[in-house]
Amino acid sequence: MAYVIKKGAGVWRPVRWDEAVDGGGVETAEIQVKFRRVGLEEAAELNKLAGAGQLSMPEFTKRVVLDWEGPAIPAGTLPFSAENMAMMLDVPGFPAGLELAFWQMVGGMADERVKNSPASPAGGPAAGEATADQPPGTTA
Repeated sequence: MAYVIKKGAGVWRPVRWDEAVDGGGVETAEIQVKFRRVGLEEAAELNKLAGAGQLSMPEFTKRVVLDWEGPAIPAGTLPFSAENMAMMLDVPGFPAGLELAFWQMVGGMADERVKNSPASPAGGPAAGEATADQPPGTTA
């Protein structure tokens, strides 16, 4: 079967980030974002500009985000716009989640997130983390 190049097509990806909640915990928030598909040359240029501090998050989103589903305010859903994106970029954790989802899309990676293990109360390996003399998936 032949591969069909999908230049320019948008790609819907989940964007997830953790938000602090009362009691010291966190909850994972999620929306769906439609990213503009970029080629490797453009991705390298975006990465270079961002690494040099020459690409702000608002400018980055103008270049790569086409639409979204999921953001809401008490009055109802939040339509996609530059003004509403600015509001979302002020939400702690959202910009990092947005960047992660974009770069996973560019790299052809699954939308999985790696979460940190809970800290060990004894100060040793994180709870649930295997030590060198244990196979992965086992704990001390």
